[in-house]
Amino acid sequence: DAEGRVLVDNRVGNRITVDRKLSVTDRKKVLTKLAQILKTSLKTLEGRLGDPRISPYTAVPVAYDVDFATLAYVSEHRRNFPGVRAEAVPVRQYPNGRLASHALGYLGEINPAELKAQVEPGQYQLGDQIGQRGVERTYESDLRGQPGIRGGRADRRDELRCRVRIG
Repeated sequence: DAEGRVLVDNRVGNRITVDRKLSVTDRKKVLTKLAQILKTSLKTLEGRLGDPRISPYTAVPVAYDVDFATLAYVSEHRRNFPGVRAEAVPVRQYPNGRLASHALGYLGEINPAELKAQVEPGQYQLGDQIGQRGVERTYESDLRGQPGIRGGRADRRDELRCRVRIG
């Protein structure tokens, strides 16, 4: 805001996704195992997997804000979970709760119409998160950033010594 207070920030959230292309047999086995690990019902996971709002070409998020131990377990036992990904993703965080949420807006997955209408072809890909309403949509191009990973090397005092850009 005008006084330098953060209105919207990003944090890392852990999620588990499932590929819709799994065979019926594998899907049942995988969802049954995931339901036990995530402490939810098989019916809930099946409902999320069948959500028509999620692009049919992308994996379906079935669990959000998963604790690190669960994320690590699924990652380490990939053979037992075909078609499942455990991943860290950026999540919007609103320090002031719902205050001004109508003006700030929100992000959502780009849909085929938005993908087709993009000004610079190749700027967005299916599965990307874009501003859908409010400030998030109006200033999408300014807020978006660049794809890839940026890192660096720090010395023993944790002071940045060099920057590295990957991707």
